[in-house]
Amino acid sequence: QVSNVPVRVTLTAVYFTDEQHGWAVGHDGVVIRTVDGGEHWIKLLDGHQANELVLNKMNQAVSVLEKKVSSADDTRRGELEIALEELVFARDDADSFKREGATRPFLDVWFNNKNEGFIVGGYGLFLHTIDGGDTWLPWFEHIDNPDAFHLNAIKRIGDNLYIAAEAGALYRSNDLGQTWQTLDSPYDGSFFGISATIDDGLIVYGLRGNAFMSHNKGNSWQRINTNVDASFFADTLLPNGVNVIAGSAGLMLYIDRNGQVIGRAQTPHKLPLSGMFVHDNTQLV
Repeated sequence: QVSNVPVRVTLTAVYFTDEQHGWAVGHDGVVIRTVDGGEHWIKLLDGHQANELVLNKMNQAVSVLEKKVSSADDTRRGELEIALEELVFARDDADSFKREGATRPFLDVWFNNKNEGFIVGGYGLFLHTIDGGDTWLPWFEHIDNPDAFHLNAIKRIGDNLYIAAEAGALYRSNDLGQTWQTLDSPYDGSFFGISATIDDGLIVYGLRGNAFMSHNKGNSWQRINTNVDASFFADTLLPNGVNVIAGSAGLMLYIDRNGQVIGRAQTPHKLPLSGMFVHDNTQLV
């Protein structure tokens, strides 16, 4: 059965807080919501609106910093002028994105409940809502991402939220997204996802067969020897505590809680796998 969806763009992620309330995000900055279990959806946001939100936020930030520069003493003015120059550069980028149109995709979505949630995406897109997605606030100033790396995945594991991003960037929040800490990364290539282990450990995975495990909330990492160069895009946790990561060429790796690869499978068609889940505690879909 095909749901009644009001957009015709690639959708990249979906998240449900209960059987009825869900959100999906995708290309062209699209965000849609369902309140009837996915049978019907409404559009909440698109890339034009997202660009306008970000540009307005940047203009406000520039205005505030300009006032601080004008009233600063000599010891502080130089430092503030450098910060203002960087902020103006970022504002000009935001203006360019507005003129380009709805070109930036959202790549993942997470909600704490049916009201509060976050969406992340390309070129540092990061938005927050407290009313189920009716209105959104840019959230990029809460994260250290000056190069506007793609924010590829957001997930809650244990008591923390994590973001896996481009260029090896990893972030952790211990207050459900209000503040973020940049983690030391074991790799400078892109991470596409982050998975929870059976004991609230972490697995991050991405380009060229790179995957790493942490047992201390991302403070340190150990390499998982995948022995493949296929990129990984999807994950799930099996009921027996084994993690599965999957990706290019239909490849799937089974990883135990110690970070050892204990199994490998490949789909007959060898097409890329971009999402997976366990159905009814028995079937890997």
